[in-house]
Amino acid sequence: GATVSFSLAAPATVTATLTAAGGVIVSTLMTEPRPAGQNIYVFVPQNLAGGTYVIVLTAVALDGRAQTATVPVSVNPIISGFASSGALFSPNGDGRLDTLEFRFGLVSSAQVKLRVLSRGLWVATVFAGALEAGPQALSWDGRKRLGRLLDGRYEAELTAPGFVQRFPFASDTRAPRLRLLRLRPARLWVSEPAEVVLTVDGRRRTVRRDRAGGFAVPGRPPRRVLRAVARDAAANVGRPLVARR
Repeated sequence: GATVSFSLAAPATVTATLTAAGGVIVSTLMTEPRPAGQNIYVFVPQNLAGGTYVIVLTAVALDGRAQTATVPVSVNPIISGFASSGALFSPNGDGRLDTLEFRFGLVSSAQVKLRVLSRGLWVATVFAGALEAGPQALSWDGRKRLGRLLDGRYEAELTAPGFVQRFPFASDTRAPRLRLLRLRPARLWVSEPAEVVLTVDGRRRTVRRDRAGGFAVPGRPPRRVLRAVARDAAANVGRPLVARR
């Protein structure tokens, strides 16, 4: 990162904007009130290609007067291509999507930390230590220091000197549930969005549900046996439902 120091003669609202070549605005880095005197802003490049950028600082005083200053910065990302094997995993030991793999490349050896966060708060540390240059792959099976990982949405945060990037993902370990509402005409209920594989009197068909709730079984009503199994996006497979006349 880079530390930008600046001095204010009076309290002001300071906006830091990052621009690329030709003055193209890349992002607004911060907008916040700052006191008179010496101030600092720490710039940590995130998701930026290598190259030269300019931080434009604009200070607006209480009486509306504005002043602008520019600071050139150079970005040389040490990490490239941070990605995950998927945005969803299911660490429940059933052999399907039990681990999540994070991949990235290192330009040179560095101290790297990979953490899991929930709403910005620490949940688990997947890895912390030195890695050599080259392609990297770090796997996580959902284990944490205390307790078990709850189902929900998370972020994987990868940090290295001058680099911070987050990748969103979700954990889902619960299998979908099916319930028979009636047999003729056949109607089922599913607890969450899922793919439901139906076998009606020996004939197989698939129904994809994008929401929880009741739905009609397509085709002819079952004369003898209806069997149904639901599978959700995290590859969790529910208990089979079997209904006989």
